[in-house]
Amino acid sequence: MTLRALAVTTIILVGALGSQAQAQKIDSLALHLHLPRDKAVDAVVSAFTQTGLGVTNSTPSFVEADQGRKSTFGGQTARKVRAMLFGSDSITTVVIVGDEIRYDDDATTILRRLRIDNRAGGNGGKVWTMMVAAAMMLDSASVPEAARSKQ
Repeated sequence: MTLRALAVTTIILVGALGSQAQAQKIDSLALHLHLPRDKAVDAVVSAFTQTGLGVTNSTPSFVEADQGRKSTFGGQTARKVRAMLFGSDSITTVVIVGDEIRYDDDATTILRRLRIDNRAGGNGGKVWTMMVAAAMMLDSASVPEAARSKQ
């Protein structure tokens, strides 16, 4: 193999590895708690509260933390974190997701709806960090390493 062919092969491999690392986008956290659903709801509410996600709504299968609306250049942005609980008598699966909704100046028309993920920056990144912290409190073994570190 010539030096030039080796250089081209190296560039292709580095490019493939770089795009593979970028493919590690994570926008939800799935956890498995060895608790019945009623106890799991209490655990999720506690984890949300302890990590700064103020719980605004809770049912036996749903926990929501509304982070409120913030005025931004050209509109408003709202962020919500939700945990959905699915379970049996002894094991409950919890799926945590975060949404960012961007509104127009009047806050009446939705301009864009995004999932908060491990690549989020600014306030979305702060919310992602709180989501991961809550998930770690509940079931650290289920939280992938790529979710724990910012991409």
